[in-house]
Amino acid sequence: MIPLWKNLSRLGSARVCVLLLLCSLAVWAQYTTASLGGTVADPSGNTVLGANVVVENTATGFSQEMLTSADGIYNFPQLPVGTYNLTVEKEGFATYLQSGIVLTVNQSARQPVTLKLGQVSQQVTVTGNAPLVNTGSATVGQLIDTQ
Repeated sequence: MIPLWKNLSRLGSARVCVLLLLCSLAVWAQYTTASLGGTVADPSGNTVLGANVVVENTATGFSQEMLTSADGIYNFPQLPVGTYNLTVEKEGFATYLQSGIVLTVNQSARQPVTLKLGQVSQQVTVTGNAPLVNTGSATVGQLIDTQ
């Protein structure tokens, strides 16, 4: 059997460097992102299929968009840390807007949404900074700001 280090030397230094770079990028991404998800429900507690959910970083304008699943679930698994607005729209319901959602390093935040009956042109704005629930991990992270 040939030792592992001899096999690596046969691959060539360029391939090894690429492999190390890819591994380091995966590790870096784990520590500079957070996730945000939750369930969208109607006033009676039934989940809402196909609601349009948008998250937007208030500082950079970065945004992602998705539709809720059959169970009313949305999930944004890799968002850069920062402050976000969450907007949820569905025909027959007023638009839901939650501002000031702060995501920190390696946080797995849950934000349940209850839509109110109305027209999409109507908007329900939630301005209080309700604490986000982290049910996915027992780890603690901290964002260090250099400003």
